[in-house]
Amino acid sequence: ESMQHSSIEEWSLGFCFGAGLAEDEWQPLLDEEEGQFMFMAIMSGSDDEMREDMAKEGIDLVRHDNDVAEKLPELVLEIRDFFRENSETSRSKHQLH
Repeated sequence: ESMQHSSIEEWSLGFCFGAGLAEDEWQPLLDEEEGQFMFMAIMSGSDDEMREDMAKEGIDLVRHDNDVAEKLPELVLEIRDFFRENSETSRSKHQLH
């Protein structure tokens, strides 16, 4: 019995694949609780184990996916801002004032 495909599955797969290509660069985000939460939300669209666990917990996957899909634009901007702020602080550390 296969898990039902989600509306955000392909997007989520692509995102996770891309992040996996640069694991070290993504680590700072995953070191933050909020970052972990955002990443897991995106991952939950395509990770079979997570989806099985959610289904077992009685979570409506279709509703879950719709919720995540709605939040995606916000999540992506938050992730972008996180990296922007991080790169600025690391840049300023290396600059002589």
